[in-house]
Amino acid sequence: MGHLEGRTALEASLSAAWLREFRKQQKHVTAALAATIPWDNPATWTAFEVSAAAVNDTILSGIFEASAFQIDIQIGQGLVSNTIIENRAAVWASQYSFELVKGVNATTISKLQSAISRGMQEGLSIDEITDLLKRTFGTGRAHSIAVTETTRASVEGQRVFIGELNKLGVFTNTFWLTARDNRVDDLICKPLDGVVLQNGVYTHPKTGRAYPAESNPPAHTNCRCGEDDQLIEDVEEAEVVEEVEVVEEEIEDIEDTELEELIEELIEEIEDDE
Repeated sequence: MGHLEGRTALEASLSAAWLREFRKQQKHVTAALAATIPWDNPATWTAFEVSAAAVNDTILSGIFEASAFQIDIQIGQGLVSNTIIENRAAVWASQYSFELVKGVNATTISKLQSAISRGMQEGLSIDEITDLLKRTFGTGRAHSIAVTETTRASVEGQRVFIGELNKLGVFTNTFWLTARDNRVDDLICKPLDGVVLQNGVYTHPKTGRAYPAESNPPAHTNCRCGEDDQLIEDVEEAEVVEEVEVVEEEIEDIEDTELEELIEELIEEIEDDE
């Protein structure tokens, strides 16, 4: 498919949504600590989960659809109904958003427990404990989640669309695609760029490690990779063109060699005549 169009704006929207949720949580925790009341009331955190999941549901389904519709324009030829994609996006985003939010909140609570425990042990003030929590509720964390989940939703949308094409007898070869800029990590993603998906797995060319397609990309936090799907007929045509070019080069090499031999023979004849 290539890179998701409008990705920067989509990431920014998701990042802003997470930052708003973090700010609400931070306000609650700070007030609870100041009033010396429990900050980890289950009902409160359940409410946070419901709120965050609703926002993520909307944004992630939009990214899913954008990715699917983009590949439809490129190779889908309008074969797959928009309604199918919209329904699949709604189901996936609804289910995944709750999983995502629960996981993020679990990490948040764990970080809070560690910071508050440390604060109590070291006799820190409420303000000092609050300072320890800045990164937990900060812009950096919100942005990392947004980048990673934009990748996930984009890849999911593309795969669902390709799956629908497969049902119609249209097949593709799938390749790992990096952002191809200086921010791509050198250890995992850069070597995977261009690797073909085989038997549901991307195999790292240097380490041999398998990256199952069911969970990759994203391969790590802040991963901006995606997948490039090429119609089988296009791939075969490209391979034929490449073979023709190789043969032409070989013919040119042969012609050059024969020309050199002919010149050498003429030189020898001239020398013999002399």
